[in-house]
Amino acid sequence: MDNDVSAGSTTTIVGRLALDVTLLAFGLGYTDVIDGAQASDNAVGLFLLLFALVVLSLTVTGGDQLDRGTYGLFLVSLVLLAVARFADADSLAEVGGWFAVAAGAVAWYAATAAAAHWPTAVPRRAAGRGVTAHG
Repeated sequence: MDNDVSAGSTTTIVGRLALDVTLLAFGLGYTDVIDGAQASDNAVGLFLLLFALVVLSLTVTGGDQLDRGTYGLFLVSLVLLAVARFADADSLAEVGGWFAVAAGAVAWYAATAAAAHWPTAVPRRAAGRGVTAHG
C-alpha cells in the first residue's frame, strides 16, 4: 500500500466532512429512515437531473480515487432518484438512497483518511496473474 499520503488542507478535510454529512442525510431521506416534505415529482426529478449534471463534471474532473468514487456513487444515486420520481417508483428511490449512503461512507473515509494519514489510493497491479515487472 502507498503510505505517502498527504493529509490535505484543513479546508479539504472540512469540505469532505460537510459532503459526508450532506450525502448521509440525503441518502437516509430517500431510504425512508428519515421522512421528508413532499414536492412535485416532476420538479424534483428535474432538479435531481440538473444536479446530476454538476456531479458528472465533478466525477470526470475529481481529485483522487476516493473523490471520484464518491462523486460516481452520488451520480448513480441522483440518476436513480430522478428516474424514480418521474416513474413514481418508490423501490428505485430507495436503491438510489442507498447509493447516496454509500457515497457518504466513501466521503467519510476520505475525510478521515486525510486527517489520519491513511491510504487514499488503491495500489495498481500488473494486468494478469503471475505477471511481474522487470526493469
